Amino acid sequence: METLKGRPLGEFHEALRDYLDKKISETEFKNRRTLWGLHRSLDGSFMLRFRFGAGGLTAFQARQVSRFIRRWVPSGRAHITTRRNLQVYDIALESMGKALEDANWGELSTYQAGGAVVRSLAMCERAGYCLDQVADPRPLSIALEEWLENNAMALPRKVKVAFSGCGRDCAFTIAHDFGLVAVRNAQGELGYRFLVGGGLGSQPHLAKEMEAFVPEKEAGPLLVAAIMAFRKLGAGRPRVKARLKFLLDEIGVEPFRKAVYETKASNFPKPRPIQPEWDDAAQCCSDGGQGDFLKWKKSNVLPTLYPQRFSVNVRVAGGWVTGQQLELLAEMADFFSNGRFNLTSEQDILFPAVSGAALLSIYKRLHIVGLDGNGAGQIVDFTSCPGKDHCRGAQGYDLASDLEGPLEEAAGKLPEEALGGTVKVSGCLNQCGRSALASLGLAGDWKQDDEGPKRIVHLFLGGGVYEKGSRMARYMGWLPLEQLGPFLRGFSKDFGEQRKESETFRDYCLRVSEDLSLLPEKGFVQRGKPSGQGGFQFEGEC
Repeated sequence: METLKGRPLGEFHEALRDYLDKKISETEFKNRRTLWGLHRSLDGSFMLRFRFGAGGLTAFQARQVSRFIRRWVPSGRAHITTRRNLQVYDIALESMGKALEDANWGELSTYQAGGAVVRSLAMCERAGYCLDQVADPRPLSIALEEWLENNAMALPRKVKVAFSGCGRDCAFTIAHDFGLVAVRNAQGELGYRFLVGGGLGSQPHLAKEMEAFVPEKEAGPLLVAAIMAFRKLGAGRPRVKARLKFLLDEIGVEPFRKAVYETKASNFPKPRPIQPEWDDAAQCCSDGGQGDFLKWKKSNVLPTLYPQRFSVNVRVAGGWVTGQQLELLAEMADFFSNGRFNLTSEQDILFPAVSGAALLSIYKRLHIVGLDGNGAGQIVDFTSCPGKDHCRGAQGYDLASDLEGPLEEAAGKLPEEALGGTVKVSGCLNQCGRSALASLGLAGDWKQDDEGPKRIVHLFLGGGVYEKGSRMARYMGWLPLEQLGPFLRGFSKDFGEQRKESETFRDYCLRVSEDLSLLPEKGFVQRGKPSGQGGFQFEGEC
């Protein structure tokens, strides 16, 4: 299996010329372009994905993306993905080569943003600042990024890796090929719990524990050995069964564990601690304000490990951010956040540690470009894939529009403390919106009946991040698409009427998932296993 290190962009230009001259097949060209983050959209144009290490952007990178959007993206906007990258759409085939050069200039990169490689690494966006963290996983993830840059390799299928700094598992290591959760053993030594074989898609798998404790110094080399063992054991398998979760279904964890320890991983760089750096310029501002600012502050601002430093969660409607907004965010990062901000898995933007004295000034700047919405991290701040207009797998599904009304109605009638929870929407069972990790998750699909194929929606309940760890949602069944709106209104109404004292939306969804009698209008939900798109498989390029 080939090594990818040092592959030049010129190699892609050669493949593009060969494709246009019909010297290589559509499949061969797909394999070449997806490695560079280029995926075909529903209308025949292309989506381009930028890859960012641990989901963090520098102000310079944000300005570069804004410049790229102005030049190449007709819609003038980018989409934040659940893996904390940015995607842009409507790249034309005839301009693909020049656009790709523009996208891989300076500090930007699209390389290995797709294809059968280790994809961008997942991590809690508040890593390094969270009050609950056992350890900061950023140094380990940066060391892995460095190792991958020098040792990139083609794999049997894509591999997704996640790091969590505490047992709450905000990064959902349970749903990744490889997951590391920071823990301390009985002696108080720092290390990681090592999980393998998780995944979503049409057949969700809960990751299995390979090691309860791996010493901190051994975690990186062991992770690399596990990736290399998967490369060897998964070689030659059919594509649909080449993910690690299917391999472990067949051989089990123990044989895989043995293969990992028989694999030698060398040259893993030593993780370097990250010291916080504060920009004293931010101290010039003064707090205060009233009304809308105080509502925003209550829902969008969180304390950190450091006194008088706060994480600011910027709610981004639908995950769409414009080039103009990126310019302002870059300016704010320079002034308030040491030149950096993070993308979040909830498709929002986070300034991880700003001065409390700067909050009002930040709010006013966000108001200018329409990013001052409150409710970040609440049910109104739902996550969705952009499949309606772009993905061939979603086939035009627009579930998000059915959500907005019922969720806003529920939010308007309930106390703010009841609104904690997540709603995640996917246009298909590939689950780019991570439906099976939500308090309430929806995924579009097709099902055959006597009148032909019809659109349906799969329902998941009870997932999310809890005090004792993350949970994968329970699959509840499916309902016809036309019944989704009435079902959601009934569910929201029942939540308002049946919620126990201090119960949040997250907790209510978990309770309903364990007691099916609480589901509203039972006739709408047809219980059963996911249909796997009912035989109407529209292949996307995830």
